[in-house]
Amino acid sequence: TEDAHHLITSLRLQSKEKRNDKVKADHIKKKYQVCFKIYEFLTVCVSNSSESQEYAFKFINHMIKHLGYGNFVVKFLIEMFKNNERLLYSFHKATIENGSE
Repeated sequence: TEDAHHLITSLRLQSKEKRNDKVKADHIKKKYQVCFKIYEFLTVCVSNSSESQEYAFKFINHMIKHLGYGNFVVKFLIEMFKNNERLLYSFHKATIENGSE
């Protein structure tokens, strides 16, 4: 009976670990979906709006860190710099000044 008790305890722990893994996976999925929607919204906001592009540019250092999140970040950055040479030059200049060339 001790072996049976040990087996049941082991199965319960495995079941709990599987539930925890599913909760973690669901959390990551929801976080991704929220990030996607935020960047989708930001992309629309900066589209053909130099004023919005310049405002969003203030947060460029945070957005650069998000590049690994998905293609949607790249699409946003492209839209932010689109038809805005001055903004792109500001980014280039800041990059050189920070030694991140």
